[in-house]
Amino acid sequence: MRIKFLAFLLLLPVLALAQVSFIPPGNPVKIGDGINISVPEFDPDAIAFFARAGVTNATGKRQISDFVKGVKALGLWSNMVCWPLRSTQNAGTGSTAYSLGGLGTYNGTLVNGPTWGTTGITIPTVGGAGMSISSLTPSSFIYVGTNRASGGNDTYANNALVLQASTNILSLRKTSDGTIILDSTVAASTTVYNFIGVRIATNDAQLTVNGVSYGTDVSYNSFGAATLLGVITSTASFFAIGNTGFSQAQLFALHSLYKSTLGAGLGMP
Repeated sequence: MRIKFLAFLLLLPVLALAQVSFIPPGNPVKIGDGINISVPEFDPDAIAFFARAGVTNATGKRQISDFVKGVKALGLWSNMVCWPLRSTQNAGTGSTAYSLGGLGTYNGTLVNGPTWGTTGITIPTVGGAGMSISSLTPSSFIYVGTNRASGGNDTYANNALVLQASTNILSLRKTSDGTIILDSTVAASTTVYNFIGVRIATNDAQLTVNGVSYGTDVSYNSFGAATLLGVITSTASFFAIGNTGFSQAQLFALHSLYKSTLGAGLGMP
């Protein structure tokens, strides 16, 4: 009798599986009574990124995949490359920040010692700290992170796309001579994780901060190919570059998408 009972127990998984019909990925699968298995559905490009960057955190994977799906739904995937910089959303160690986006592969190299953390890379020093990339000409630029804690000018290598700001001014500077792309008296917090989006158009630069548009800036200067991205004395959670000028509506949509996916838990405005 004991042998028959044990044989019956061994057959239970088979009997339970026999009740399962095809269920699309992402939906719960019921095996028998009271047992649910959730089958995750990750975007294929997100899966490829996990492999390249070595992303293993389950929450990070879901956030990345949802962000990729959202960017594709906005029709911007092929026009953008980005760098998720929270440790759970990228390598989380070492000097390589892996890129994500349909524009191409532009892995970044951390320079002058930024450190990885769960909210982003901390850039503690002046004089060129940040992330170097292959030469890439931006028509749009997005930064998510804290604002710079102090003002002043710093020397950067040529073609540095640097958000250089204090609590009462935002400046995008282009080269070591301090040329300003955009200079705006817009406050962005040194403690809150801000979403700052800039459209670099032919004759103007347009700024959005935390879902608010500040219109065209008259201090615009033309910008060439970027080779360094940096926000000194800050924590950077995300950088992105677009090869087309993102509209105000698109920047607002990206702000909302980022907050609900990659930016979850940052307490963003």
